[in-house]
Amino acid sequence: MPEWARQTATLGLAPFKWEASVDPRIPSVGLVESKVFDPEGWRPDYPNPALDDRTEHDIRWGARIVAGFTDERYDVRVQNWIDHEPAVLYDAIISIGAFEHFADFGMMRAGRVAAYREFFERCHAWLPPGGRLVLQTNVKGNNVRMDRTTVRDLLFIADKIFPESELPWLSEIAEASERRFDVVSASNDADDYARTCQAWLDGLLANRAPATELVGAQRVADYERYLAASVAGFTNRHLGLMRIVFERV
Repeated sequence: MPEWARQTATLGLAPFKWEASVDPRIPSVGLVESKVFDPEGWRPDYPNPALDDRTEHDIRWGARIVAGFTDERYDVRVQNWIDHEPAVLYDAIISIGAFEHFADFGMMRAGRVAAYREFFERCHAWLPPGGRLVLQTNVKGNNVRMDRTTVRDLLFIADKIFPESELPWLSEIAEASERRFDVVSASNDADDYARTCQAWLDGLLANRAPATELVGAQRVADYERYLAASVAGFTNRHLGLMRIVFERV
């Protein structure tokens, strides 16, 4: 039932869905979580003509302003985390889409856990007690029942798309973080990434001709296969998307 209909039927007495949301306690991110908040379905309570009537020129103008920020609080670097040495402790650390690449394909479990442990050791040193670490990473799913096509597609991704990376098991993340971080919350939002990969695939298919002209037919075909396989992998839980909030101990 649409929210407006539910509120009308109950004379406004029904609680809103967002009232049941759990504050992730990450001030720099805000009260946003994936179970209740729907970015695509969100609408403001009040109209904002400045946004509703914006043009492409307005968007570019705003982007130029943001790009020109010189506030000393902002420090953008292209740097390996292994080489990073902050001058002061951070309040929180957010890692998105990096953890998947910390272990080389073919490494044994002990080697992968050691690599992940080094990351948690660094983050532990960069945070004060009680500091938060937010980790988003793809993981191996627990549904290991696969047909031959699925096995071939996943091996194709490992060989052609991410040849130097291997996804972690959730248990490896937990083991590597032991005695350094407590887990505050964890969720497997595989469906979110299935939708994301499907949107990427739809965009690529809609722009196949210019993409082919840019990178060649084989590269386009490889990425179409990769994205389609990823949609199936996340949907069928051969793959997972973990979002974990840790607290430094």
